[in-house]
Amino acid sequence: MPLVSSFSAASKRGFAGLGAKQYYSNLFVASQSDNITMPANSSLAPGAVAFTIEFFIYLNSVGAQQTVFSCGHTTTVPPYGFNIIVWTNGTLRITWPNSIGTTQTYASTTAISPGSWSYVVFTRRSTAIGDSQWYINGSSNTAGRVDGSFSGASSLATVIGRTRNSSNYLDAYLSNLRYRVGVGVSSSSVPTAPLTADANTVLLTCQSSTIIDNASPPNTLTNNGVTISTLNPF
Repeated sequence: MPLVSSFSAASKRGFAGLGAKQYYSNLFVASQSDNITMPANSSLAPGAVAFTIEFFIYLNSVGAQQTVFSCGHTTTVPPYGFNIIVWTNGTLRITWPNSIGTTQTYASTTAISPGSWSYVVFTRRSTAIGDSQWYINGSSNTAGRVDGSFSGASSLATVIGRTRNSSNYLDAYLSNLRYRVGVGVSSSSVPTAPLTADANTVLLTCQSSTIIDNASPPNTLTNNGVTISTLNPF
């Protein structure tokens, strides 16, 4: 298990014994192949409509491609799905196949660094040019286009912490991953408390003392070696 030599004041808040509410994150260790899986579910497949994914991430390392969220993704098309990844230089990317299986990519213009918490949002307001956007720690990145019609999660598993074909494992603490379908955002401020579910939330996890989904109805999550940690962004 990797060790973090020092924590910021924000990271320390919520630790047991400090007189504050306890918060949690999940720890993935690349060498241990830790991940969370959930079965196929049509609610996780946005098709061509708007959707938003957000999470706090504390990278332990950069230099290798790391998958945060793989939503029914496959290189054999159709069905179509997507991956949310941390690239080798710390930028964020969403990747998806087009109709002939060529990988499409929309990348953030801002990188995140290991050793501190970052708040990441990807949003697609529509499939039009300039209507998809990354927000990193509340700041907007150059807008792009993500035009896939994503149906893969209806028939294929969704995974947190690696790709569906068991590669590109995440080496990071991950907290408050929320996935909403049917809503896109045009701005983003950094939350100061754990995220909550709304009517559009189809997944809300990495925020409890056990591996559960706090969306309603919840997905069935399988813990494949993930460790609960009190290192958190609040």
